[in-house]
Amino acid sequence: MKKTAILSFLFLAAIAFAQGIKFEEGSNFKTILAKAKKRTNLFLLMLMQFGVARVN
Repeated sequence: MKKTAILSFLFLAAIAFAQGIKFEEGSNFKTILAKAKKRTNLFLLMLMQFGVARVN
């Protein structure tokens, strides 16, 4: 029961915080950093690499 309550709380908290995420695409790093500083927000950086084959 305790584990279910904790997991439910974490799930609801994640949903509540996820409502405010806005993704910026096509902008360079300097403009995104300037926007974050102006708004005093944090920003997440997602890096993607294309054209690399997976080796198992």
